[in-house]
Amino acid sequence: MGETNNEGAPNSANPGDLERFRKLRWLANHWSRPIGPRAYYWYLTFENSSELNSLARQCQEAISFPYYDLTLLRDLHLTLDRIAFAEDITLDQLGAIEAVAIRACQEIAPLEITIGSLGGTRGAIGFAAFPGQQIQNLRDIFRASALSVYPQAPIRNSEFHPHVAIAYSN
Repeated sequence: MGETNNEGAPNSANPGDLERFRKLRWLANHWSRPIGPRAYYWYLTFENSSELNSLARQCQEAISFPYYDLTLLRDLHLTLDRIAFAEDITLDQLGAIEAVAIRACQEIAPLEITIGSLGGTRGAIGFAAFPGQQIQNLRDIFRASALSVYPQAPIRNSEFHPHVAIAYSN
């Protein structure tokens, strides 16, 4: 979603993200996707990040368009991956996945996330999150944790751009 300098840190301004967003001619309704079964997800949450909440609030105040639904500040998150559909997994399996993930996370250094430039897609406006490779590695740990307990986990091989959405197109 954003460009980085040679050290992997986000550039303070990424004109490419903003320019791509400015060129959008049509929005896609984020909420009109086919309704699927309920599912469990891995999220990173930011309820204790006053700086991110303040930045998101400032940006949301500038979004006065009726075709965006603002993300509640208490609900800001970075989606890492889907674990499983609720109807296909037991609470015992979820607990086992959680235990494996906790053990795996104890083996890695703490992750410090940097919020980068504001950009958007046809379905949302949000901030890029960095360092992308370390966030991807954390996603991989969570995926491996789920697969070790629940081998049929619905893992998709999709492109991953870590971001925190502050508004969704309606």
